[in-house]
Amino acid sequence: MNKKNIFRFILFGAFIAFISSCAKDDTTIGTDKYTGQWSCKETQGSVSTTFTITIQKHGSEDTLDVYNFDNLGTNEKAIFITNENSIVIPSQSVSNFNVSGYGTYTNGKLNLNYTVDTDSYTAVCSQ
Repeated sequence: MNKKNIFRFILFGAFIAFISSCAKDDTTIGTDKYTGQWSCKETQGSVSTTFTITIQKHGSEDTLDVYNFDNLGTNEKAIFITNENSIVIPSQSVSNFNVSGYGTYTNGKLNLNYTVDTDSYTAVCSQ
C-alpha cells in the first residue's frame, strides 16, 4: 500500500468514526431525552386522536411529570418512571380517572400502552 492509499484509508476511517458519533443514541441514561413537547397519536379500537403532551423532570433521575396525558388537560399530570428506554406508568389517579400502563422509547419515539379506567389505548408520540 502506498502512502496515498494509507492516507485515504485513515481519512475514511476518521470520517466513519465522526458520522457514527453523530448518530442518535437511544441508550442514553437519564430523562433528558424524554423532556419537552410531544405530539401523540392515541388509538382506541378504530378511533384515533392527536394531542400534545409536555414532559418535565420530576425530582429523581428516573421520574417524569407528563402533562395532558390522555388529553386529560394541560394542568393535569401523570407520573412516568423510566429505566433507560423502558417506561412504567404506575397506577394513579389523573383528573379522577385511574390510569396505568407501560411503554418504550425507540428511535426517538414513545410507544405507549395504557388503560384509563377500563378502556385500553395505544399511543405513538414524537417530538
